[in-house]
Amino acid sequence: IVEALKRMAAERNVTQIIMGRPDRRFLRDLLNRGNILDQLVNDTSEIDIHVVRQKRKPIYRGFHFKLPKITSRPAVYLNTTLYILFLALIAYPFRQYFGYRAIGFGFLLGILPVASLAGFGPILLGAGLSALIWDFFFIPPQFTLDVTEPEDGMMILAYFAVASVAGFLAAQIKRQKNDLLQRERRANVLYDFGKEISEASTGQEISNVGIKGIEAVFSCKALVLRAENGKLAHESVTEKDLAVATWSYDNQKIAGWKTDTLASSRCLCIPLRGRTGLIGVLMLYPQEERSLTLDQENLIETIAGHLASALEREVLESRSRKAEVYENSEKLHQALLNSVSHELRTPLTTIVGGVTSLNNPITIQNTELRENIIGDVVESTERLTHTIENLLDMSRISSGVLQLNEDLFELNDFIRSTLQKNSRTIESHTLELQLSNEDLFVKGDEKLLEHVFINLIGNAVRYSPSGSTITIRSYRNHTDSEFAVLDEGKGIPPEDLTQVFERFYRAPESPPGGVGLGLSIAKAIVESHHGVIFAANRPDKTGAAFTVRLPYHEIPNGVLQ
Repeated sequence: IVEALKRMAAERNVTQIIMGRPDRRFLRDLLNRGNILDQLVNDTSEIDIHVVRQKRKPIYRGFHFKLPKITSRPAVYLNTTLYILFLALIAYPFRQYFGYRAIGFGFLLGILPVASLAGFGPILLGAGLSALIWDFFFIPPQFTLDVTEPEDGMMILAYFAVASVAGFLAAQIKRQKNDLLQRERRANVLYDFGKEISEASTGQEISNVGIKGIEAVFSCKALVLRAENGKLAHESVTEKDLAVATWSYDNQKIAGWKTDTLASSRCLCIPLRGRTGLIGVLMLYPQEERSLTLDQENLIETIAGHLASALEREVLESRSRKAEVYENSEKLHQALLNSVSHELRTPLTTIVGGVTSLNNPITIQNTELRENIIGDVVESTERLTHTIENLLDMSRISSGVLQLNEDLFELNDFIRSTLQKNSRTIESHTLELQLSNEDLFVKGDEKLLEHVFINLIGNAVRYSPSGSTITIRSYRNHTDSEFAVLDEGKGIPPEDLTQVFERFYRAPESPPGGVGLGLSIAKAIVESHHGVIFAANRPDKTGAAFTVRLPYHEIPNGVLQ
């Protein structure tokens, strides 16, 4: 113990040690050059040792004989007895040739294999039994226990001396072996635990890994109670156990089973301490009545420390993700306000100005001017309506309340009817239809898909010069029906092809107007129909191509009859 204290003091740069005054024991202090205090004072000169006073005087304890623990199984004692008897049977015919003393040395050598295989108890049994057999069957006079020669008596005493030393060394080697095995097992447990806990991503997975590791090592039920708003709660915990866990959490101390606090409880509660504070409580339900060993306590505390660190890491990552979401939300909110304020102000200004101009007598008398003003008002109203519809659709998509009315309809007829209803949108461009000769039936919400198609048409009109051609194609692609809108604008920069469908994203040098929601809404609607939408640049000329792919549906029997 003193050597361990000195080593730890050197490793941790300890300069002062505080200890209580130890009791004295005659034989132990005599063999160890005094008690722990005496050894520390005599062996350390660079450390100050402070002795805490006690209300009672140190007790002088005399010699206490302590029987060694029996660790060997009964079968080991039986095998040792049979082994000694077997040696005696082999040696007995050779007593006349080698002499009884040579056979005595053979018995002494025969004890050594027992020392290497058995414990201290079987060694003493083997030594005593072989001495009795040698005395009774080999030392003259035979078949008596009388010892007439001093050499023979010394030989018998040598049995026990050799047995004691061999047994002590064997027990020490086995103890060191067990210590090494326990350390290796502990290292493997901590390695596996650390590996699994590093792969866990959520708090529940981390808790499950900790529970699994503890239950595998200690064969006891375990439970992790995480703190929420400074309180512990769990449905499967009784009120009594929850009270013990709450006391452990509030006082930041171990409590419950086999401790100084609430020892009658059947659970052992260990607070999980992180760097920023308490994370929760680890609850153990031991199956055995005996207390945990020091090594088990250290292993549990180590696992609890790793578990607390992992849970704290998950909490901090969760807070970081929330902060990132809040930051992105603030950016989107600001972008939305800036874009929407512009998109609402511009058409409203046109509407208010147009309506005001219609009250002017000059405007009333001028038919052409009045029709132009009315056209501008109608166009601004449609633009305002389109912006509001985009915002409402995005709100419904984000909240998850978007409901689909799944109807079966033909894609080519859908394209023709939608273009007819929105002819004013493309009157400044040339329209070219390249529709499939095959009927393309799809299933979905025709109104929402019409909104997708109008957004793509409006996007093509906005990003292509006036008078250019907008091409609309439809065709069958294996198990899908597709339609594409192609324009003759500048195209999309390659680095922006994957970003054009993000909310509020607008490509550089975009023309004024729009809030960057149209393509994002189109993507959400198409994906809700189990379809795909993607953008690309035209290979034949400059311009962009937006393609929508929807699952193809066969015509049900009787539909065309």
